[in-house]
Amino acid sequence: MQRSNIFYVLMVTKDLEMAKVLKTLLENDCFRLYRADTGAETWQLLTTWKPDLIILDIVLPDSDGWEMLTQIKGKTDIPIIVVGKNGEECERPKALAAGADDYLTKPFNCRDLVESAKVILRQETSEPKPSEIFKAGDLAINLENFQVSYKGRDITLTLTEFRILGMLILHSEQTLNRADIIEMVWGKNLKGTTRSIDAHIHSLRRKLAKNMGEHDYIQTVRGVGYRFASGNKLRDSMSGIL
Repeated sequence: MQRSNIFYVLMVTKDLEMAKVLKTLLENDCFRLYRADTGAETWQLLTTWKPDLIILDIVLPDSDGWEMLTQIKGKTDIPIIVVGKNGEECERPKALAAGADDYLTKPFNCRDLVESAKVILRQETSEPKPSEIFKAGDLAINLENFQVSYKGRDITLTLTEFRILGMLILHSEQTLNRADIIEMVWGKNLKGTTRSIDAHIHSLRRKLAKNMGEHDYIQTVRGVGYRFASGNKLRDSMSGIL
């Protein structure tokens, strides 16, 4: 949650030099960065404090970073940017499927991470949306509260997964290519990849299937992209909501 126009960021890393550079860049942009060296220290902080964003270095001295990512996302809705090992770009789908909102590998341009943080937090603090719930069968999407439920049971999604689902519903029965989804969800200035979209879609389908069983709401159009197929087209009044 934003407090007095300041965003509070928890960085979990033993890399002091990286933390120093990010602290300088972030604190020039109305952020306040605090660092935890270990997983144990992180859990202690999270018992009494909820930061606006977590930057999680996957390499920690006392904990498995992947387990920490899964556990934090299982207990909170805090956005997380994962910092992976040197050159381990292949781990991006794994991080996104586990609930990360973005993934960067070392070495990276610290300004790219700052830009990613801005986009993620801007999405979370955007202007209130109309209080409308849109339904496709027993699946309900509340665009004001960022909630998705099936037969009244909540389905936990990351912010990025929710926005992708919202965009597909916004264009119900239309096919969106991956480039369109990247621009709609992340904007023109943030670098997204088709692989990251595929990873988010895979995770989104998995979470829906876990709660709903087999379904065909999110369909793949081979060679083109994805579409949301429902029995009823959703109203044009959704335009501009997300």
